[in-house]
Amino acid sequence: MDRKKVFVCALFGALVVSFAFAASAQDEDTTEQVDWAEAAYYAELMDTFVNGNGVTMDTYYDEGQNVLWSQPASMTVEAATAALAVDPEHAGTLDTFQWVVPTALWLCHKDEIDDSSCSDGHKWVGGDFNLVSVVGSVAIYNALETDCLYEDIERVYAAGNSNLADYCDDNYVGSYYSHASSTYQPADDYWCNYWLGNYRYYLDDSSHVDYYDYDTSESTPPVAGFKYFVRGLGNHYTRIYLARCL
Repeated sequence: MDRKKVFVCALFGALVVSFAFAASAQDEDTTEQVDWAEAAYYAELMDTFVNGNGVTMDTYYDEGQNVLWSQPASMTVEAATAALAVDPEHAGTLDTFQWVVPTALWLCHKDEIDDSSCSDGHKWVGGDFNLVSVVGSVAIYNALETDCLYEDIERVYAAGNSNLADYCDDNYVGSYYSHASSTYQPADDYWCNYWLGNYRYYLDDSSHVDYYDYDTSESTPPVAGFKYFVRGLGNHYTRIYLARCL
């Protein structure tokens, strides 16, 4: 299947996007616009690193609003979130940027053609993900444990969100990891759109997924991931793992 990239700029395109989104909207968290003052108050420091420009960066997370951002360590959290509240272009001039956070993951027992809504499978939505760590350009999320063994998976679908930053360009690549390989592989289908005040990123793959089993009592590679380009700072990655079953 050819890669799709959705531009909501023509009536026909808008109708297609609206129809496609309506089919899955009930299964996803709809994230409201971030209250950046609240984010500053509840911010938790997750990581400190030096970016490609030689700037020491701190990465913060507000779990309640499921928002993740990085800012120069020399800035106060209040100053950085105030910049993010203005617009991404202004924040970008300060090396401050927002990460993509996962909002949905489906592991389906049938492919998209046979079961478009994944009625037979396992599903996670926004509140079902935990941020585990941020190391440099990679954010790691766990999809909470619902089972120890996910057998006969024929489709992987995932969605992510950034309410402020727009990564809907040629550098956005939605990808997935198979259970048997740690190689970053482009998904069968991936696209991006703007909906209800949020930039949303999607991937959907059936053709490369052939009766996969994910045994979470053992070490497993990430199931899905988003690769996106932060202007001036290079590629960044959000990766979704299945939580270990103990």
